[in-house]
Amino acid sequence: MNIKNLANLGLWAPFLLSLVASTQLSAKVEDTVKETFTTSGSGLLTLELQSAGVDIDTYDGSEVSIEITRTLKRGDQDDFDKELKKFDLTFEQSGNDIRCVMTYDNKRSGWSLFGSRKRLNFKTVVRLPKSFDVHTKTSGGGINLSNLEGDAELRTSGGGITMESVDGNVLARTSGGGIRANNLNGDVELRTSGRSIKAETIAGKLLGRTSGGNITINDVFMEMQTSRPPAALFA
Repeated sequence: MNIKNLANLGLWAPFLLSLVASTQLSAKVEDTVKETFTTSGSGLLTLELQSAGVDIDTYDGSEVSIEITRTLKRGDQDDFDKELKKFDLTFEQSGNDIRCVMTYDNKRSGWSLFGSRKRLNFKTVVRLPKSFDVHTKTSGGGINLSNLEGDAELRTSGGGITMESVDGNVLARTSGGGIRANNLNGDVELRTSGRSIKAETIAGKLLGRTSGGNITINDVFMEMQTSRPPAALFA
């Protein structure tokens, strides 16, 4: 190595040492918020979430649990605490109806060679009685729903939607993912702006629309070919 190369290395050394130190100090920071509600029968669960994926499953019980994991992929506890100041979470219960609203000012802040790191990611896991209706809206994640005996309205602008074993009417819409539906016993409307739709074993009427993918249908009782669903279907 000649003197010129050594000089160049010397100029870059402080930056390289800072980069290594920053990488070593950065780590994943996360915590979990959980709320549990007691119900006495069928009800309605409403989720209004920002930047969160959602998994919803049921069991033979009477409680509804909502668990939200908040994760900062790179940063320290101070970075995490600063981001939490932009986060707001509220729960409400009226009889058997439960509502959860989560907001987050997710404008990117901070910069590193690997991109913005001071930004929270969220994952929501819900466990509820089988006999329930579900309305879920999220602006940044996928939605998974299984084993429900009730109606479901699922909307996301940033992920796919998967439904398995739902005994009720279903409306599912996404602007940024595909839709998979299997074993639904009710009238179904599936819409996506960007991916494919796959529907299997649908006992009721089906309307499927996509702007950017294929529609695969297998074992469907009746496929609706109209441009819009009847007014009474999801009144």
